Amino acid sequence: MQVVETPVAGEVRHYQMLIGGAWVNAQSGRTFESINPYTGKVWAVMPEAAEADVDAAVRAARSAFDEGPWGRMTGTERARLMRRLATLLDENAELLAIVESTDNGKLIREMGGQLKSLSEWYYYFAGAADKLEGETIPSDKPNFFVYTRREPIGVVGAITPWNSPLLLLSFKLAPAVPLSSNPPSTRRRPHLNSPDSSPKRASLPASSTS
Repeated sequence: MQVVETPVAGEVRHYQMLIGGAWVNAQSGRTFESINPYTGKVWAVMPEAAEADVDAAVRAARSAFDEGPWGRMTGTERARLMRRLATLLDENAELLAIVESTDNGKLIREMGGQLKSLSEWYYYFAGAADKLEGETIPSDKPNFFVYTRREPIGVVGAITPWNSPLLLLSFKLAPAVPLSSNPPSTRRRPHLNSPDSSPKRASLPASSTS
């Protein structure tokens, strides 16, 4: 299933932000342009997020963390969805690579190689989703039972640079998401010079539940 479209010459795309499961514009209505480095022309328009948008994203993330279904899933269920997402990344790797190359100007050969191996991060950490363990700790008191339990603590933000946005996002996201951390509780801020592959990547999880 391919859910990412190849950029068309002369086309100007208009992207939105994904906040609370909805695609939205900046509350101010402000946007900025993304320039295709090969042509020097505008190829996409992005919402220019401000403090109010960040606050809305953090509130949505906190709500998802506290009340969403992901944290109540078993590790086996989370692993299944992670593998489905990895499959979607494989199916859309070529088109995602074209979007990244159009956005940041890196060679399609390099971006293609990165995107074709991207799914491996999600397959690998999906395998860890049901293997997160604590431990019991000996005590000097016979009536004490001491143990550790690993669990997520809240919302985190991830900032990625311009040169390999989806690969570097995966370095942060793939380990965090399956190990009980809620996907909506991980907020990502892309670099202004290469923001456009992020919304394309964000559109894939909706398909992973089908």
